[in-house]
Amino acid sequence: TRYGTVTGVQTCALPIFRLSLDPGGRPLYIEQSGWKVSYDGYTATKSVDMPVKLLMANDKLRARVVLREWEI
Repeated sequence: TRYGTVTGVQTCALPIFRLSLDPGGRPLYIEQSGWKVSYDGYTATKSVDMPVKLLMANDKLRARVVLREWEI
């Protein structure tokens, strides 16, 4: 188990190959630029629901990320 900081950057420059949303409009699954990202659960923050677990994979790497705190 490792702890650290993750910074997310939204980009519209890369097309999304596949996108699945839950009934609330939140991402469940995204394929973009060779990456497959599954979202497993959300938590409410001050302004928006944020994911608590992510599974990210491409051809060379697979990572499971558990998010305990959000700074927006």
